[in-house]
Amino acid sequence: MLQTLLAEEEWRRFFSLPSSPHLPPLLQDRERVHRALAQMWRLDDLATERCICHSDAHMGNTYCDVDGRIGFVDWQAVAIAPHMDDVSNIIGGALSTADRRAHERHLLQHYIDALAAHGGPRLAFDAAWLQYRRYHMHGILWAVTPTAMQTAEKVVAMTERHVAAIIDHDVLRLLDS
Repeated sequence: MLQTLLAEEEWRRFFSLPSSPHLPPLLQDRERVHRALAQMWRLDDLATERCICHSDAHMGNTYCDVDGRIGFVDWQAVAIAPHMDDVSNIIGGALSTADRRAHERHLLQHYIDALAAHGGPRLAFDAAWLQYRRYHMHGILWAVTPTAMQTAEKVVAMTERHVAAIIDHDVLRLLDS
C-alpha cells in the first residue's frame, strides 16, 4: 500500500485535492520523502532490539478498559520492528506540538525506565533519543492517508503534528536525504 501511496502519480493527485494537508517545501519533494522512509526502514534491519510493534500507533487506535488500562486496537499492520517506531508515532501524534516539545524527553525517559522495570533492555538515553528522532519520519504517512481511511480533519491535524516533529528533530538530515 505504501508503494502505491508514495508513487509519483498518486502523490501528485493526492496533493492536488483541496482536502489535502499542507506540507512545507522541505517535505514536498516526494523522492526525498521516499528516500528518507527507505533509509529509516534500512535502519530497521540493523536494529538489535526489536519487539512486536503495532505499526499504526495513534489515539484513534487506542481504548481504555473499565479499570482504566489503555490498550490498542486495529492490529492489521503488526510487525517485528524497533520499539521506537511506536513510541515516536504515539508521542508525535497524541500530543499537541507544544506539549510534545515540552514533555517528549521526560516521556522518553519514562518509557526507558518502564521498559527496564518490566524486564526489557536498559536503553541508553542518547541512543534511544536518536532512534526516537529518526522514527518521526513514519508520521509523514499521515500526509498521504486517504480520507476513506481517516477523516480529512484527522489527516490534516496528524500531518501538522508529525511534520512539526520531523522539522523539530531535523529528521531528513538524520536520515541523510
